[in-house]
Amino acid sequence: MSVPDARTDGERWYGRLFAVGAIGILSLLLLRIAEPFVGPLAWSIFLAFLLNPLQRRLTALLRGRDSWAALILTTVTFLLFVGPLSVVGALFVAQASELVGLLDTRMSSWQITSMDDVASLPALARVIDWVEAHFATSSDEIQRWVLSGARNVLSRASALGGAAFVGASTLGQQHRLERAEIVRKRIGQVHESN
Repeated sequence: MSVPDARTDGERWYGRLFAVGAIGILSLLLLRIAEPFVGPLAWSIFLAFLLNPLQRRLTALLRGRDSWAALILTTVTFLLFVGPLSVVGALFVAQASELVGLLDTRMSSWQITSMDDVASLPALARVIDWVEAHFATSSDEIQRWVLSGARNVLSRASALGGAAFVGASTLGQQHRLERAEIVRKRIGQVHESN
């Protein structure tokens, strides 16, 4: 015999509301955790889809040795994609540090210590005055926009190199999983024949 539920409809509704709210909050937190992996996973899926025909041909050339084919393909992919991206990243960092050094020497020679000193430069003063007049904004807001934009560009540029590296290294994993599936099928066929 079941015991009747002593809770009212309002109590049930609040319990359900709490459960839905908790699930929603936990889902958002889970998405925040998974967000850094979306780019590398997209790269790995793209590369696996693109290189799968080459993997099959290479496996056939190596007489069914798909582990060797995966190793060769992963190494070549790494060298073709990650190598140039690393060089471009290193050049980017070198140029950025050179630019920072040049700006530092110019700022010290022009005696710039704050945003107000930058706004006093004739070329920038006209631009800042025009923006303030036409868009109803202040030089402090412009400074925040410029800094935010620069941080955004630099973080995306650094993330792109990292995503390409993880995507290329994940490609070999996909081939190992395919090999494991083939082995499982063969074991299943052996058990069926016995």
